Amino acid sequence: MKKHTGFTLIEVMIVVAIMGILAAIAFPSYQQFMLTSKRVEGAKALVEIANLQEQYYLDYNRFTGSLSDLNYPEETETKRYKISLSSVDEEMDFIATVTAQNQQTSDSQCLSFTIDQDLTKGGNNECWQN
Repeated sequence: MKKHTGFTLIEVMIVVAIMGILAAIAFPSYQQFMLTSKRVEGAKALVEIANLQEQYYLDYNRFTGSLSDLNYPEETETKRYKISLSSVDEEMDFIATVTAQNQQTSDSQCLSFTIDQDLTKGGNNECWQN
């Protein structure tokens, strides 16, 4: 009689079940990791704006409240963050803000964070750690 080799249906089903359980555990962690890794994009935009504001201040002896004066877009490149800029106190200080939009709104810890003329970072500290 010929000996049969291979997997039984039960063995295959057990492997599929184990893979499903592992995927169910790993996927939410992966999603959260991806959201937190994209925070860098917002932080990068804020630091760039602060640098541009410093240059603008050197040129005009004041800060601007307009992104167009800095030739900077109103959204990040991937459109995950909307950028706003305001100048207060007779244009002697500014605050730049990024606000999550589109798929980044799932990142509830960092929906919005800021930077000002003194490079004071606003928002949750986790937003700036990467």
